[in-house]
Amino acid sequence: MKKQTKYLIGIGALIIILVAAVFVYNAQKTTSFKKVVTDKINVNEVSTIYITQRSSGVEVTQDEIKIEDREEINKIIAEFDKLDLKNAHDGKIKFDPYTYNIQIYVNKEARFGIDIYNKMNISLYDSSKTKNRLRDYSASNAEIISRMENYFK
Repeated sequence: MKKQTKYLIGIGALIIILVAAVFVYNAQKTTSFKKVVTDKINVNEVSTIYITQRSSGVEVTQDEIKIEDREEINKIIAEFDKLDLKNAHDGKIKFDPYTYNIQIYVNKEARFGIDIYNKMNISLYDSSKTKNRLRDYSASNAEIISRMENYFK
């Protein structure tokens, strides 16, 4: 009976360790825009945000706006800060009719690049890194895409 109790305790401990490992693994796969971008810069030092809209139709067009207004920069950053990101490694991205490229300049130097392909796919580029500068994520971008579209109406 004592051997059976030891086996049950051992199996119980193994199950607890496996469940904890799964939670840790899944926690590493998700992050937030705030952790990836905003926590690495002083938002008050963001000098300019460039937003480029590209069409992906037969006739490719491209429009760009430059935002330097402090209040508008803060609104854009706050909107992105709401994003929860999940690591994505899917090479098959379906493009929306318009894609957006956002460049964040800190103290007049390009610091972060954001590419929004559709309502679920986003790429972040960190110019300060020497490795893994570009990361692909999935996120619910519908509100941000609506905001970007408003700049080009």
